[in-house]
Amino acid sequence: MLIRTERRGHVLVISINREHKRNSIDRHTADQLDDALNTLDDDPELWVGVLTGTRTMFSAGSDVNANRHYHTDRGGEYGLIRRRRAKPLIAAVEGFALGGGMEIALACDMVVASATSRFGLPEVKIGVLPGSAGLFRAPRSLPVNLARQLILTGDPISAERGLELGLVNRVAEPGTAVVSFRGATILAPDDPRLAAVVAIDVGDKDLQQCADSVIRMHAEWRRAVGRGDVSYKSLSGFPMPYERYRRGERFVLAGKDLAWTGGGRPDDSRATFRGYLDNVFMWANTVGLARDAAKVPRADVRAGDFFVLGGAPGHAVMILDVAVAADGKKRALIGQGYMPAQSFHVIRAADGSPWFSLDGDEVKTPFWAPFPWESLRRLD
Repeated sequence: MLIRTERRGHVLVISINREHKRNSIDRHTADQLDDALNTLDDDPELWVGVLTGTRTMFSAGSDVNANRHYHTDRGGEYGLIRRRRAKPLIAAVEGFALGGGMEIALACDMVVASATSRFGLPEVKIGVLPGSAGLFRAPRSLPVNLARQLILTGDPISAERGLELGLVNRVAEPGTAVVSFRGATILAPDDPRLAAVVAIDVGDKDLQQCADSVIRMHAEWRRAVGRGDVSYKSLSGFPMPYERYRRGERFVLAGKDLAWTGGGRPDDSRATFRGYLDNVFMWANTVGLARDAAKVPRADVRAGDFFVLGGAPGHAVMILDVAVAADGKKRALIGQGYMPAQSFHVIRAADGSPWFSLDGDEVKTPFWAPFPWESLRRLD
């Protein structure tokens, strides 16, 4: 797909996905973008659109090999430039927005850009002028002299400069990498298997791996909703309830198993809770999690459930959300931790979408063997 769409409630996210051609627009891309914008315009359940590109490029505008064959009936150039819209459209720019790419951004109602973004109208450097309304919209969005500078020199400006001049509404940090507990990059922001990184710490020890990440997310959710009385089991089956830990007791290795001892003071602070989890991570693993968590029928799958294959090593991934289509087909957002301990992150399916199909006999993720439905589990 040259244009990908994703519904997020009443928001339609539209992504230009032609990075090997700098997200330039040809006939096929224009038609698909036109279709996506028609859906936004015509569906009453969609209230706002977000138009974006890829991690390194918003768009370079016209594909020079398209011979200007990228007009549509409803949208004009690129399916957008002359469109009469009734719903807000936000440009989410990361990387370069050049030539027609900047004109696409100018055709939107607001622009949010990463700190590494660049905006420019470089057509003059090859002896032509911006042909998709940039000559008119640039002076409306920028001080006239700065618009002339862009058009006459072809030199780009930064996102920060665009913010100062009123072109950009907000500057955001660029895509986030998955990092290890030591701070080393595990997955770069533009890794095709990575959809997002969850803003939750990984600690400074090699503890919060895959099964531990499932426990962490479950425990954080329970504490956030006022149900912080969590309890997990070690590989040996030893119970590790937080209730005893916050009373000042601690579980330590005694011979071949764990045992409770004193040594702490009663406390239910955030630091104590976080310390408890690190201690749980030392003794929990995929084998124990697969054994002790409740098995879940396929038909009952919901957010918070997880797939786990026990082993040394094994792996576990967590279902973060489930969407059900009118025809009953299901897709899920999936997140994971991994080895070594690293940022909990949302992953992408083989087709590049963050939504994994739940309609097959197994669920295939990019980092491990397929998960059969018999491996679906739940923590209460």
